[in-house]
Amino acid sequence: MREERMLEDGAGLYTDNELIKLHNKEHQIIEHGLCFQTDRVKAILAGRQTQDRRPITSRNKYDWQVGDQIWVRETWRTAKALDMYSPRMTGCKSPFQYAAGMKSILHGNIIDKWQPWGKWHPSIHMPRWVARIILEITAIRKETVQEISQDDQRAEGIVIPSEWCVNGYKRTRFGTLWDSIYHKRGYGWDTNPDVRASTFKIIEVKN
Repeated sequence: MREERMLEDGAGLYTDNELIKLHNKEHQIIEHGLCFQTDRVKAILAGRQTQDRRPITSRNKYDWQVGDQIWVRETWRTAKALDMYSPRMTGCKSPFQYAAGMKSILHGNIIDKWQPWGKWHPSIHMPRWVARIILEITAIRKETVQEISQDDQRAEGIVIPSEWCVNGYKRTRFGTLWDSIYHKRGYGWDTNPDVRASTFKIIEVKN
């Protein structure tokens, strides 16, 4: 049975424990940085993905709640001249390009054959100020990964074929995607781990 409640235990397999607390006039906003594969970022931007599942472990000590925000960590790059520096030394006004959609934010800089783009950086190395996509958590629950429903799979950005069948489809489509990320970490589909299932909406995409 699904457990429809706010999670009290921490979630794991996030890329770091980075937590930024921002204040506005009414309440405290907590941000979490999460890594997403390029195809998943495309699905989020296209409106096809509005849910995300991650295994629950003891590694992450922070409580996640409705209203928390997620800044999307994705594959990115900056000017080649800056490749010699650590990604965290990249200035917030540097030029950035994102693998999902090849979107560029130049901040007034010029990228050309004399000053070309540099190497791609994996999402785990994205600093907060490079992030362009901010999500807000609108619902959260604890369940096992195999409890995912047909509608939930659609919300995860999975295309449902007309010949959908419960066991076969979930294992070959979402299960395969899940195993490609988590099997080697000990949270494979067949182990049916507990997951934090978050529903979200986009609140900002920088242009």
